[in-house]
Amino acid sequence: TVSSLGNAGSLRGGSLLMTPLKGADGEVYAIAQGNLVVGGFGAQGSDGSRISVNVPSAGRIPNGAIVERAVPDGLSSNGEELVLDLHRADFTTVQRLVDVVNRTYGPETARAVDGGSVAV
Repeated sequence: TVSSLGNAGSLRGGSLLMTPLKGADGEVYAIAQGNLVVGGFGAQGSDGSRISVNVPSAGRIPNGAIVERAVPDGLSSNGEELVLDLHRADFTTVQRLVDVVNRTYGPETARAVDGGSVAV
């Protein structure tokens, strides 16, 4: 999805030049470019009247990115653990999850990493 900066009236007919897509860590994960598909439109009359339907200053580029690097998954560096993260950190919930997994799959299958994560 592409949006305009500033006071552009519409992105209809526009295209995105080659742009790196960076993650929160500052690394480039994909390169995007292509023609924009805009779902909205706007019109303005000579008397100053104006109408806009949906958002003409935002658009999408279908299949517009080439992935350069895979996003890290939940597996640890040795590939033997899966780390489950709770939506809301809670020590009691983490301990209950560890207890249920260990009771179901055997002792020491799961361990609490911190107040919001369980390694299995």
